Amino acid sequence: MPLPMAYVVEEEPEEEPLPEPPEPDPEITAAQERQEARLAERERKAEAEIAARRRARGVGGQRALLSLEREDARQGISTTLGAG
Repeated sequence: MPLPMAYVVEEEPEEEPLPEPPEPDPEITAAQERQEARLAERERKAEAEIAARRRARGVGGQRALLSLEREDARQGISTTLGAG
């Protein structure tokens, strides 16, 4: 009795190895290097901006003294303690 088609395994012919890919175009390689340099510079600037924000946030400075929440923002910090 012959085997049903589901059980018959056909052998695949051996494939030939693929040829080596051609070298990339030097113009494309140079464009990729320029793009990577631009991205690295953009990341460096972003990190510097974040660091500057952290420094500014930690210092506060004059802007904190001129808060709108103060009764008289131009008055500054009182040198006396208490209700005086």
